Amino acid sequence: MNQHSRFAAKTILLSGATGGLGRALAMQLAQAGAKLLLTARSQPALLQLAEQLPGPHSYFAADISRATERQALCDWAIAEGVDGLINNAGCGLLALAGEQTEPELEQLLAVNLQVPISLCNTLLPTLKMRSDAVIINIGSILGSIGLPGSSLYGATKAGLQRYSEALRRELSDSRVAVFYCAPRAIATPLNSEASFAMNRKLGNAMDSPDQIATTIIKQCHKPPRSIYLGWPEKLFVRINALAPRLVDGALRKQLATIKRFAGRTK
Repeated sequence: MNQHSRFAAKTILLSGATGGLGRALAMQLAQAGAKLLLTARSQPALLQLAEQLPGPHSYFAADISRATERQALCDWAIAEGVDGLINNAGCGLLALAGEQTEPELEQLLAVNLQVPISLCNTLLPTLKMRSDAVIINIGSILGSIGLPGSSLYGATKAGLQRYSEALRRELSDSRVAVFYCAPRAIATPLNSEASFAMNRKLGNAMDSPDQIATTIIKQCHKPPRSIYLGWPEKLFVRINALAPRLVDGALRKQLATIKRFAGRTK
């Protein structure tokens, strides 16, 4: 497969298109020759993005956490001839267990897990009819490494990782390629000021959206699989799977710092 063949002349539905990573993905996919179906909640932001991209693209403003708007989006995407889906929309949360609110619990479960699964389910019959279709689910390193202060966020991404893995295997006899991409921290507005400050204090690197978009697009020209982005974080994923007590010890040393930034009660 050549550098751009997975996306060239393909119609790709991109959720969370106006966010930091969404914009970077949109720009690079447009440059690779994809026709983009952009979606986010703000129509003015979508219009602005579409006008900045090379080539003609379409957009559909929707709150995809609402079932009726999500269905309308899928109906539109199918009518537009969708060839691929990138589940990029998501929300973050830095908070200690027991200090998250019920609305935060519901929002994270809906946006980070229920929505991408629902979009896959609705679009799969159409994607299976394409000669070469792709699903890319954007997860997180924290879906594979349980980090204090991110228990709820990590749980939603862990669910998405396992769903993507099973879906990839289920569709291995089809023409739909499924990727799960798990970046480390990205310098986008998705992260709160407390998250930025905590990562600086801990010395954790944060990648730019452009860096992550470039790597995702490059890696998705390889055979379907789960992709972990960032060093040494991708090494920690392996260590955590094989020797979790080593990671327990390392994170125990950071616990006081994490609690200072993630805690809501003093």
